[in-house]
Amino acid sequence: MATGRALCAITYYEEFRMRCDHSYLEKHCRAIDILLSDPKKIMVGQIAILHENLKERVHLAPYPDHIYKLASVMFYDETESPFSYDFRYNLEKIKRWKEDPELLPFLVNTPLRELMPFGEHAKHNLETFLQLKEAENQIHLRKLDEILSQTP
Repeated sequence: MATGRALCAITYYEEFRMRCDHSYLEKHCRAIDILLSDPKKIMVGQIAILHENLKERVHLAPYPDHIYKLASVMFYDETESPFSYDFRYNLEKIKRWKEDPELLPFLVNTPLRELMPFGEHAKHNLETFLQLKEAENQIHLRKLDEILSQTP
């Protein structure tokens, strides 16, 4: 893989390793700031929930966005340079990929599988497994959005 594309792969692999992207971390920090903003009303229960969600993420299996992002670096079309990576173009490419229900199972069975440990559960029913991981991700994001919507 060319250096430019490899550096982008590192960025996405770091997201996979952390089980969250930069956007998630920013939301988490803003939500904690909100919950700590009034010393008289610090919401310990809400902080505990966000903390537990973040702890859970460390052990999450990869969710579909991780797979699509890494695949977008590994697989390029005839309009892309094999030497560089265009983030904007690849976001659109991923959007198109998500419309094809058979693509995700295909991507999981490419060399990406070596980078992403899915565990025993995924071998039996990959589609259900990935749906559950994405649902878990969405639950965490909804909680953050709920707190962020309380911003004065």
